[in-house]
Order: sequence, then C-alpha cells, then structure tokens
Amino acid sequence: PRSKPKVPDLGGGTGYFLLVARHMGHDVLGLDVDADPLYRECFKSFELPRVVHAVRPMTRLPELPHRVDLVTAFMTSFNEHEDGRPWGVEPWEFLLDDLGERLSPGGRFVIKFNRNPKTGEFYPREVKRLLRSHRRYRARFSMDYLFLSAR
Repeated sequence: PRSKPKVPDLGGGTGYFLLVARHMGHDVLGLDVDADPLYRECFKSFELPRVVHAVRPMTRLPELPHRVDLVTAFMTSFNEHEDGRPWGVEPWEFLLDDLGERLSPGGRFVIKFNRNPKTGEFYPREVKRLLRSHRRYRARFSMDYLFLSAR
C-alpha cells in the first residue's frame, strides 16, 4: 500500500488547513508557538498532532518523525524579526537548507506571505532573488504565494 503524504504546517494556527489535509488522506503535523489558548484548544478538539515550536532565524526546526512531502506555511508571521524587520537572505537560506534535509525526493514547500506592515512588501527583493536562484529548489511566485519544488 502507498504511504500517506507527510505534511507539516509551520505556524499551524487553529489547524483548519491540517484538518482538511488529514481529511484528504495526508499524515499531518502542526508546528506552532503555544501562545493562543484558542489555537491549542482547536488542535486538541480536532485531535491533530502538534509540536510546540517557534520558527526563529538561524535555528533548526525540531526533529520530525519522517521525511516530508509537502511543507506548508500560510499567513506567515515567523519571517519577521522582533522589531518587525523582515528576514533577509541568511535566515531564509538557513530555513530552506534545513527543510531540504527533511524533504522527500520531489518534495515541495508552499508559503503564503503576509504583507509586512513596516515595509508594505510580502518579502524583500533580495529574498526573492535568493529563492529564484536557490540550488536546491525551483521557485514559482504568484502574488503573495511562493511554491518551491525540490530539484
């Protein structure tokens, strides 16, 4: 039998996306901070697996139980420094390399960015250049979405 696609969601929020993904037959996992009681209760109510973890610049993600097929991040807020400045090239390169070690062959990463209130941009230009030329991924942008496929 074919294994279920493995899908972790960075910043799982209430878990709605993961609930739908699980309904579609995926093996899901949420990674998020534990700051909002509503999010915690939603995950508990939906019986979704969750790892409490804050995505921080230059910090590896926690160990995952297996290689993953699709990493998602919707309405990101982890890609800003505490003072509101957006991440630059180095933190993105670090995160992408870390994810690349965990992706299955042909794995993908889909990000939906929030507009940075300080700059009005979804991501800095130099980050877009990095993502377009990254050795490990093929990038496709669509407004505030980024689709990365492992090379």
